[in-house]
Amino acid sequence: MKMHFCKRLLAFILVEFLGQVSAFPERTELSRPNVNGLLTALRRSDDAERQTFTRELSCQIDMVGLEGEYHFTSQGNEDTCIIYFLAEQNEVVEIEFLEANFQCSQDSTHVQWFDGWSMGLGSFPSEEDHELGFSDRIKTVCADDSSTLLLRAHQNAAMITFKFANTGDSLRVAFKGKQISQPCNVMAQEPSGVFTLSNHQTARNCSFSVIYPTKMSVLQMNIGDTESDATLGCQHADDYVEFLAGNGLDNSYLRRDVVLCGSTDYPTASAPVAQDDVSAGGSAEDAESRHQSSRNVVSALHANPACTHGLNIDLNCQNSVVRLVSQDESDNSVTIEYRQNMASKNDCGGFTEY
Repeated sequence: MKMHFCKRLLAFILVEFLGQVSAFPERTELSRPNVNGLLTALRRSDDAERQTFTRELSCQIDMVGLEGEYHFTSQGNEDTCIIYFLAEQNEVVEIEFLEANFQCSQDSTHVQWFDGWSMGLGSFPSEEDHELGFSDRIKTVCADDSSTLLLRAHQNAAMITFKFANTGDSLRVAFKGKQISQPCNVMAQEPSGVFTLSNHQTARNCSFSVIYPTKMSVLQMNIGDTESDATLGCQHADDYVEFLAGNGLDNSYLRRDVVLCGSTDYPTASAPVAQDDVSAGGSAEDAESRHQSSRNVVSALHANPACTHGLNIDLNCQNSVVRLVSQDESDNSVTIEYRQNMASKNDCGGFTEY
């Protein structure tokens, strides 16, 4: 994970949300933090030979993306502290509390874990996309409850919040990323790349979130009726992929821009070739061959006169999301290429309300 992208995520959190954050339903109301200097809170080691990376956590906001040990000792006057953890895209976050030196019984002290990220009125993953209920995603950490000292998330994003009553109260945690074979809800770490989102033949919803205005390209998809061309006419389909944009993390608050279903592997012998590909050089036959060999959606989507986006989908908001909805155990998947839209202006400024 690149350092600049972690800083971008931290900036996104600060600028877009933290004026009105309520991280959890109880005892964690947050005031607006002092933004000055918080972008330097993410400190990383350039020494690849170090076996254990360790540093002090920053309060009120911190972003952690490097495996290692992190600690904090209260000076007795801090507001609630929020720590966001982000693992690799094929991992889930694991947090072990190595030290928990605080009294759980005091009302003014709390340490809580959340399976995902929560801010404003929304969370990642959204409630309908996570396999646990919202309240089950929250754990109150206490030294005398061993079940709360080793916690593992269901995705590569998780967080802890804490507020201490006494000077000298402290904690130390070890952050690790645990590799999994079937990632479902994923927070991207880079502004560009290629990712395959799959339901792994399970009736569930999965999402891939990029904290940038993004240009998306569908490289391959098999969703729902694989005997049909890829199409935009999927509003009433049971299985589909939707492309969402907005200024929040929660899919429930995002704008749906495009919905697709079907298969790019379905043969479409009579599909017309996009004129841009012909004019770029070569014959129509050459262009058609390029489409088939790359297994892109060019032929299927351009064959549909109702299509307006074609191969590329622009999502010009702070958060760009690909969400795969699967109502049954069909083997659904979509492969997308994504890249930051450097020239984009945020067109969701008045859309999301928190």
